[in-house]
Amino acid sequence: NFGHLIGIDLPNEACGSVYTQERMNEVELATCTFGQGFTCTMIQEINAMCSVINGGSYYQPHLVTEIRDSNGSTVKKIDPILMKQTVSSEISTDIRSYMEASVQEGTSRTSKVEGYSSGGKTGTAEKLPRGENKNVVSFIGYAPQENPEIMIYVVIDEPNAPDQSATSSLISQLASDIMAEAFPYLNITKAPAE
Repeated sequence: NFGHLIGIDLPNEACGSVYTQERMNEVELATCTFGQGFTCTMIQEINAMCSVINGGSYYQPHLVTEIRDSNGSTVKKIDPILMKQTVSSEISTDIRSYMEASVQEGTSRTSKVEGYSSGGKTGTAEKLPRGENKNVVSFIGYAPQENPEIMIYVVIDEPNAPDQSATSSLISQLASDIMAEAFPYLNITKAPAE
């Protein structure tokens, strides 16, 4: 659903910008292959990533699953709405294994939270005008590795670092700090003891 409204229950949703075949020339074709030249919202990114790690099911995103009154009684329950299948369960398993490898031995190593299995991926986007060492760095991750229960997406616009393009450990560490506090609070399943 990149380039489209996804129907989240928040005001002022944006759809981002994706090249169509008619608008894509050689330069756009080359740069789009590594993520330049198009935009998406954070919720589009999270929703897309959730679908490719959950077995391929793309659900309409919602802010909450239910609304309760001051007594704790459920006033409204929001049921999941399956919108489409994005990838096969086999491809989803492969993607999770690649993201787990990024946490175990790749650019996302500093995101690892002791006692939990997880997967993740760092990202760097160069800002315009190019060549001024201004970047947006990000980390998207989930836990546990099998049957993910939580997704996290952390973004820093122009990190305060001499070389902004080499800050994957900074963004991964920030994500790790957040997850280390969130996982026990949310009762995320721990990895089995080895």
